[in-house]
Amino acid sequence: MTSVIKVDTIQNSSGTSALSIGAGGEVTTQGAFLPGGLTAWPAFLVSGDNAAWRSYSAEEAFQFNDATSGNALFDSGSNFNTTTYTFTAPIDGIYSFGLNIYTLENASEGRGAISINGTRASGAGTLKIQVRESTNLDMTGYMSLTLNLSAGDEIQAVSDNAASFYIKHSFFTGHLVAPL
Repeated sequence: MTSVIKVDTIQNSSGTSALSIGAGGEVTTQGAFLPGGLTAWPAFLVSGDNAAWRSYSAEEAFQFNDATSGNALFDSGSNFNTTTYTFTAPIDGIYSFGLNIYTLENASEGRGAISINGTRASGAGTLKIQVRESTNLDMTGYMSLTLNLSAGDEIQAVSDNAASFYIKHSFFTGHLVAPL
């Protein structure tokens, strides 16, 4: 048995339109259309609040602990933990991440990477930022990565080698691209 419902607009009980369907099938909403019972679309942009150089050991999570400094940093959905420096995927989906590091102070190399559940993210080899230059110059490096995650997967930005980083001028960002 086939059923067909023909409507142009769905309204709440007070008469406010919540969902409209156009003649071509396009769907528009009055508010955010959120998947999987989410109350906010998962997205974050975090930086560090330490305005000083800090030495990190290999595999140590960068201390991105500032999501609310008023510098357009945010954590929509509260999925980034500023104590453990970890993003936890709230639902299965395709996610995009970006990492920008400011490094080199007194070193000739500074590297960063992204880990999933404590294991380095990899594709056609190890994915990492690597910047090299004279020790006279500070440098920034940026990487982006798209990942297929399951709910509960934990993502961290980590140092790939022992080096100094200036986290106040670095950032880590991510967002849900599409739910699965």
